[in-house]
Amino acid sequence: MGKTDKSIVAIKCSRKPKHDCIDITGRFAPSVYEKLNATEPLSMEHYDNAKSVYDELKMETLDMYQEKDTDEFLSRVKRYNTVCFRGMEMARPGDGEPFVPVQLNTGHWGTNVYPGVRKVREGENAFMQNQDWAKKMILK
Repeated sequence: MGKTDKSIVAIKCSRKPKHDCIDITGRFAPSVYEKLNATEPLSMEHYDNAKSVYDELKMETLDMYQEKDTDEFLSRVKRYNTVCFRGMEMARPGDGEPFVPVQLNTGHWGTNVYPGVRKVREGENAFMQNQDWAKKMILK
C-alpha cells in the first residue's frame, strides 16, 4: 500500500467472495460499474468486513477522485492497482498425498501458473511449462 516493500495483503473472510474479480477496497470505482453496466449497488461490499479493512489500511488515499470517465479535470494517477482476481488454490485430497488444484487461476496470467513461472514471464527462460492443471483438478 506504498508504506513498505511488501506487496501481499491477506484478509480472513468467513465466506468466499461472490465473484472471482474484486477490488481490495471493497467496491469498484463508479466508473467501472458504468463501463460494465453493472446492476449491483455501488455500496455492496466485495468481501466480508471490507469497510473495516478499508479503514484499517487507510485506503481512502487509493481512491480515485473522478466519478465518471468524462470528469477528466478531477482525475489523478492511481498509483496502485487494487483489483484482484481469484488465484489458483491447491489442497491435499488426503494425509500425505501431494497437493492438487481445487481452483484454477482466474487472473490475467491464465491457468498456467506454477512456482517459478515469473522468471519465464520476465524472459529468464525460453519456454513456459504447460502444467495442464485442469486435468489434475479435483472439483469440490
